[in-house]
Amino acid sequence: MESVLPHRPLWSRLATLVAVAAGLLLAAVAPPASAVSDPTTIEAFVRESGQFDVQITVMTPFPGTPLYERLRREGRLLEDGAWDRCSLFDVNFEPLNMTAAELQAGLLGLARRIYTQEERDARRDRFWEQRRRERRQLAGVSA
Repeated sequence: MESVLPHRPLWSRLATLVAVAAGLLLAAVAPPASAVSDPTTIEAFVRESGQFDVQITVMTPFPGTPLYERLRREGRLLEDGAWDRCSLFDVNFEPLNMTAAELQAGLLGLARRIYTQEERDARRDRFWEQRRRERRQLAGVSA
């Protein structure tokens, strides 16, 4: 699979650098639809980022936050005041460019693919290999 990182807009690449440094990937509704509606982009990022492990969640509009109020004003909040839907895994808003059900299905499908034992082992192997390469480079030993 071709790398997804170099072909994204500058704001997206900078956000990716920050996310990699923090070990996080944030995908929100505001960026272009491809950043959210294409789980393969997120899946490729997970593989390329070099993280030891990852956690994927859905953007959650917590009551009382600016996001919550904006989605309420826009008529995109599914259940007003539903704290039980603030699990980081339940969709409680209507996303742009897809339905809430499509977002939920995409999240679950992505989770099924990236949390297999084989994928977790591969992530950890890549992480440790990357660390070994970095140590060799710091020590002046060629890879």
